[in-house]
Amino acid sequence: MTKAASLTPTQPMLTADAYALAARIALWLSGLVAAATMAAALYIQIPSLRSAPATTIPAPHDTAQRWSKAIDEPEGEPVRIANPFDKSEVFEFPEGTSEAEARAAMTEMLMERARERYAQLDSQLHKRRGAGS
Repeated sequence: MTKAASLTPTQPMLTADAYALAARIALWLSGLVAAATMAAALYIQIPSLRSAPATTIPAPHDTAQRWSKAIDEPEGEPVRIANPFDKSEVFEFPEGTSEAEARAAMTEMLMERARERYAQLDSQLHKRRGAGS
C-alpha cells in the first residue's frame, strides 16, 4: 500500500450541495429547538396563558350568613408580644395571627426602627465632621 492510498478516505466526501443541505437542515432544527424552548419558558412564566381554575361565586344568602355569623361571634383576644429589649413596650397583632407571624412582624418593625435610627445618627455624625473641618 502506498502512502497516497492510505490518505484517501474509505467513504466518499460530501459534495458541496449535500454539505449545504445538511448545514441548512441542522440550522433549521436548531432554530426549531430554540423556538420550542422559548415557547415552553414563556408558557411557564406567564400564568395567563395557562387555563385558570374554575371559580365559583357564592350565592348571596351564603355571604349574608357568613357576615351575620362574624358579627354575632365575640372578638377574641389580640396577640400581644413584648419587645425583648424593652419589656414595657408591647406589640399588639390582630386575633388569629400566629405567634410566629407576630414575632416575625415585630422583628421587622424593630429592624426598620434600628435602620432609621442608624441613618439619623450617621447623618448627624457627617454634619459634625463637616462643621469641624
